[in-house]
Amino acid sequence: MKFSRLLALAAVMSLSCLGATQALAQAYPSRAVRIIVPYGTGGGSDILARQIGARLQAIWGQGVAVDNRAGASGNIGTEAVVHAPADGYTLLLQNSTMVVNPAVNGKLNYDPEKDLTPIMLLGLTPVALVSH
Repeated sequence: MKFSRLLALAAVMSLSCLGATQALAQAYPSRAVRIIVPYGTGGGSDILARQIGARLQAIWGQGVAVDNRAGASGNIGTEAVVHAPADGYTLLLQNSTMVVNPAVNGKLNYDPEKDLTPIMLLGLTPVALVSH
């Protein structure tokens, strides 16, 4: 008898938890998303961000704005993302300079490994060293 009561109580508690998680779940995005590009308008990163932003806007049905914050080898735009709320509504489209900046610039106002969360690799850019 005790076992069946315990089993029934566990089942009721489990089912009540399932309802609570569904109530807390929200559709993302529920408002506009901003993609910060830490380079000037018209460059490769900007063009990629605008193409991706337009596609995401069509899929999500929410606005996606590209915000160019050029300067300091990408650090100005990157810092803007680091200081934004960690809610998923401010994204950073950055290239390999983010990996090089700590070595080249010394102390940064952020730690790319701790302050940012990678989402995905968007593409690869071939690089060539040439001479004349």
